[in-house]
Amino acid sequence: MNRTKPHYALSVVFLAFLFTFLQRTATSEWIEPEDLLKFLNTSEKIWVYNSSEESNAVCKVDEMINIDWKYDDYFFNRTIYTKEGRSSTTYLWGLVFTNKMLVGLPDTGANTKEELLYQDEESTCGVFEVIIAGRHRTSWWLQRQRLSTGYFRAPLDPGRRLTSDNGPEASICSARLPAALTAASSQWRPGCRSARLTGSRLSGCSIQRLGQCLEDSNHVLRNEWGPLEGGTTTSSLP
Repeated sequence: MNRTKPHYALSVVFLAFLFTFLQRTATSEWIEPEDLLKFLNTSEKIWVYNSSEESNAVCKVDEMINIDWKYDDYFFNRTIYTKEGRSSTTYLWGLVFTNKMLVGLPDTGANTKEELLYQDEESTCGVFEVIIAGRHRTSWWLQRQRLSTGYFRAPLDPGRRLTSDNGPEASICSARLPAALTAASSQWRPGCRSARLTGSRLSGCSIQRLGQCLEDSNHVLRNEWGPLEGGTTTSSLP
């Protein structure tokens, strides 16, 4: 199947974005980076499980199309479900640099940077920082999980189940994610919350502390919904 090749036009905005991206990589205190392609290389759907983004999106899910290992290009579909009940799917391209990737439309180039800050040993759960390029930089944190973790397959009360063309996992996501975001919003430790809001390089919040932040927020979710069935749950996070 023929796919559109990525557009590498070096616009002024993209050049500035790439320079900042590489400069941060070179000047930040060195920590062994996570392997982003290891996390992305799966036929499973990867769902956004937690996010600090302020938008009308209820659920987001990525599905891999192909990886070009020669050039570290990652091609995927990203589907977004909104509070109004609408959904849209966009074909995207990511240029991967170890633990980061520049993301955008293949025919226009990248306008977003997504950095994998942490992943568990099985590469089923990852914490990302997302930065949108532009005059006023926007950033947020999010946590992604593969479908096999079992969270989105856990049963719901019949009255809470929603319908979706993308399968029952999307129905469960639509019903659970808003409460998850509310429950988790106050659970990040102060250092991590500061880093999330300022968009700085973790602002003193180490990768290990991010793991603790996740544990704190997941504790609230487990208390609210109880044990989840269908596989490994969020309690397995370090």
